[in-house]
Amino acid sequence: KKSFFMNPSPETAERERILSSLTNIVLLYVQAKLQEDQLILSEIIQKFDAGNKNYLTYDEFVSMVRSTGTKLTKAQIYGCIRSIDADNDGTIDVSEIENAMKETALMGVDGSPWKMYVDPAENVLCFHNFQTQEKIFDYQQIKDERTRNSENHHRR
Repeated sequence: KKSFFMNPSPETAERERILSSLTNIVLLYVQAKLQEDQLILSEIIQKFDAGNKNYLTYDEFVSMVRSTGTKLTKAQIYGCIRSIDADNDGTIDVSEIENAMKETALMGVDGSPWKMYVDPAENVLCFHNFQTQEKIFDYQQIKDERTRNSENHHRR
């Protein structure tokens, strides 16, 4: 069991990086939007690709991300774009998004609406149901566990 403020172990450092990545969190929202609207990635890109260029400009990507309901600043979204834009050409195409989305597979069970990530506002682990928008934060689970343990102790 890891103490709260300990540095990640070498075994968990990569997983913690993935769970803390703002880009990965944005991509979870994109995936949820795709599922909700029953679209595939190329279809949502077409929806925001103003000139039918088969890629998104930075501003078009910002519009797509904002359509998912994320509450990020333009600067935060630009940071995500820079990490997705593998060839640094200033545009985002389907293959770049698909490659970037690979890490999101480690943020939950395939097919489940529940995903986990480190919430940037709370800076704690968050379990997020992307269908119902319910969020459970790690400190809530600890509190609930302590309450249950206390209740069990008092029953004895």
